[in-house]
Amino acid sequence: MVAEQQWGRALITGGIDLANNESDYPKHKPHQNLVVPHIPRALCHIRVTKILSAAQSRYSVALDDHGSAWLIGRHFTPAYASPSSARAKHDARLDEPVRVSPPNGRCFVDGSVGRTRVYLVDDRGAVWGCGRNGSGMLGAPQTDLVPAFKRIDGPWVQAGLRIVQITCGALVSLFLDNAGRVYAAGCGEFGALGNGRTGEYLLRTGSTSFFCATTPQLVSELQDSHIVAIASGQHHSLALDKDGKVWSWGRGDAGQLGLLDQGGRLRPTLVPQFGPNGAVASQIVCGHTSSLVVDAAGACWITGAWRPRGPGSAATPHVEFTCASLLLDDAHVLSAHIAYASHFFVVRKPDGARAVLAFGQTCAFGSLGLGKKGRTANTPTPVAALAELDVIDIAPAMFHTLVLVRPDAAFEDVPRHPEKVPSARECLVCHTARLELLECQKCDAPYHPDCLTPPIAWPETEWFCPACAAAADAIPPPSDGDALAVSYGHVGAAGGAARGY
Repeated sequence: MVAEQQWGRALITGGIDLANNESDYPKHKPHQNLVVPHIPRALCHIRVTKILSAAQSRYSVALDDHGSAWLIGRHFTPAYASPSSARAKHDARLDEPVRVSPPNGRCFVDGSVGRTRVYLVDDRGAVWGCGRNGSGMLGAPQTDLVPAFKRIDGPWVQAGLRIVQITCGALVSLFLDNAGRVYAAGCGEFGALGNGRTGEYLLRTGSTSFFCATTPQLVSELQDSHIVAIASGQHHSLALDKDGKVWSWGRGDAGQLGLLDQGGRLRPTLVPQFGPNGAVASQIVCGHTSSLVVDAAGACWITGAWRPRGPGSAATPHVEFTCASLLLDDAHVLSAHIAYASHFFVVRKPDGARAVLAFGQTCAFGSLGLGKKGRTANTPTPVAALAELDVIDIAPAMFHTLVLVRPDAAFEDVPRHPEKVPSARECLVCHTARLELLECQKCDAPYHPDCLTPPIAWPETEWFCPACAAAADAIPPPSDGDALAVSYGHVGAAGGAARGY
């Protein structure tokens, strides 16, 4: 079981009609958007250990303390659609998230999300993936779709190593093992595989294609550098080694490689600003066509096209890493998170206070969490709704953002979505409305504290009814061999019986 300080509760802000946001844009319906972070009722009782999203994804994944993965949003295969969804839409509804159980005896501890594929990594370092695989980017033999999670093996298996991180580009996936070696699978276009070639060949008259690695291959240029982190944008990637040096490769026409030009690189190339005589990097992040580095001093550096207008846009991109500390009022950056248009920074201000800053243009669905007047922010702006919360992590997606926070006294003031659900008006034990009723955070089921078994004092923090508490404590349905079991959450009461907590 995961220790209490290692889990939190998930919040969501932005577009909540997750299946249709893209097709409705810009004709979105305002009532389907949350412009400040809310607690999604269907996940509010889940002890979440990690949240996963990606710059161009319309879905997200939350891992719980039982090692299960919860999917919400518009993804890629009807195998993981909610029961009440139209199967053709491949929709895991926000009010009916899809739970994927880990293999027997294992727990999912990490993963990665791409636009049309998802990976999960278990506690033994094994990789499970599913989704679109037309270029072999899943790391499996080429086929248009791998409809359900399957084991993805690579050279690390024969070497007795474990995968510790995966990143997803548009047509390439990167895998990092615990020995610091990087592997790539997918399409060689733009040199995204980092193997020194694109593998371009004539498919037919007037049409070319590119070499595809359908099993993960070692990125040999990095094998003598102990890599500790990787990041991927649409067609480019970064790697960070144990000494704080940064390498970049792939497409570079927007300056996203930070190599002082707009050319691409077929092999990982050392970024001069973070080389032996440069700053020491501590975090790397890729946007769609941009790259961001946080250095050991807490300064933030950005390159490429990271906004639609002005300096740093596709028309006038940055071709070298530019210090963004002035934009952040010289705050010490603790972590940075980028989606297609949304940028988030968790910072420590000069006075020592922590804050979450957000900026982005054309974030029409409220994914910045800045309220009705904050759908666009040209400069980093404090997210007031998160000011008093203990933020663990942020995972922005294309039209929505997940935030992982620790449940404390300030958490009690966060609004829930939906605001109300059908529930009884009398205590479910004594069937009276005497005194004040205690309501479940998830399903609004009313109880008198002294009617519970055992009776409890009025709780100072979040409280769940016996049924919802039992659901949170329930072990996930067992998986049969390599076929991972699927179950579903929902907004209302969970059923069952156990103590409230």
